[in-house]
Amino acid sequence: MAKFEQMVIKNVRFAYPALKTPKPIMNVGEPFYSVLCLVPKTDPEIAGHLATLQGCAQMACGSKKVPPQFRIGLSDGDAKNALTGEYLKKQDHFRGHYYFQTKSKFQPAIVVGRDQADFYALDIPNEGSGWSGWVGVTPFDYSVVGNAGISLGLASIWFRKKGDPIQAANPLTAFASVESDDGDIDD
Repeated sequence: MAKFEQMVIKNVRFAYPALKTPKPIMNVGEPFYSVLCLVPKTDPEIAGHLATLQGCAQMACGSKKVPPQFRIGLSDGDAKNALTGEYLKKQDHFRGHYYFQTKSKFQPAIVVGRDQADFYALDIPNEGSGWSGWVGVTPFDYSVVGNAGISLGLASIWFRKKGDPIQAANPLTAFASVESDDGDIDD
């Protein structure tokens, strides 16, 4: 496994955080501190981050050419299924962004605001979902049967601007168009 230097990615919007208490990602497996990060494709630094991750991929593959299926850590929020033409990520907040899930077994260093207050001492609603800031990540290579690439380990977060929480679906409207006559929990 190759060792890479930590990167700081600015202009990140945070979603689906598990930062105060580690949780299994998608409720499966080992618990981690984690957060999904959205980075606008228009960010002037994104090309440099992509080049750095491509360099990490080249180092991980050694003298071999990087295979096309090798993942480099950032995914395209506008990617579509080749057969159906549907977006792979259905939620609108992925449009126009690259995204990545970052995680750690260890509690990351997290500060809030200009004064860099300790996140863990504050009562932050929704653990900062929808907020913007910077994230410190450490690239590392992985290889599991049929799946290889570069992933980004969570090291630190600086919450710099509040925002509206990002949710998978609005629970009040998710089933609005569904008709059912199979009873009610209150019956």
